[in-house]
Amino acid sequence: MVKDSLNGALGFGRKNALLALCLVSTPDQIKEFAGQAIRHGASRGPFEQGIFCPTMCVEYLAGLKTESEFLNEASQHGFTTASAHCTIAMKYLSQRDRLRAREHFTKAVATNVINQWDYEFSRACLARMNADPNWPRFP
Repeated sequence: MVKDSLNGALGFGRKNALLALCLVSTPDQIKEFAGQAIRHGASRGPFEQGIFCPTMCVEYLAGLKTESEFLNEASQHGFTTASAHCTIAMKYLSQRDRLRAREHFTKAVATNVINQWDYEFSRACLARMNADPNWPRFP
């Protein structure tokens, strides 16, 4: 189960598990799951320097940063900017706000960091939204 990935996985696993949960969870649940991930050891490690920021994304989802603080911290490189916008978009999807999610997926794609996971995921989500304006279908 995706929620099980929050315990024991490294930063990227936790971040990606939380992004998946945004499609099937409430904003309060996402905040709680992200808080649990931080309490269970999602601290920033030495590999999270420069362009790598999974824990930064988890901290945002836990409510430890505002959207503007998160974007400011992530603005150092296209990789972190794409990750931030993708994470923000997924948080908006947890709030059932497709319009604002689309806006941030578009900003992630505008970074043009080809072959970066959040960039490619954002491209896929935008393609899906373009094909079906009611995607995703919320539970």
